[in-house]
Amino acid sequence: YERLEDYQSALSCYEKSLKIKQRLLSSDNPSLATTYHQIGRAHHLQNSYAIALAYYDDALTIKRKSLPPTHKSLACT
Repeated sequence: YERLEDYQSALSCYEKSLKIKQRLLSSDNPSLATTYHQIGRAHHLQNSYAIALAYYDDALTIKRKSLPPTHKSLACT
């Protein structure tokens, strides 16, 4: 959906994915960080920057807990 610029549909899918992952995974699982980042990106692409920043921050917090400090993914978040 994101490639089609249907950000609302993309956001809906990402949020469903997040709910499932939150039930099944630990709170510091890197997969959650990926989903938070995707939700942030969808908001960013809709110019909802404050909301996007909150999700990006959630992703970064998880990555800092679960990855070594020199991991390249931390530089990209």
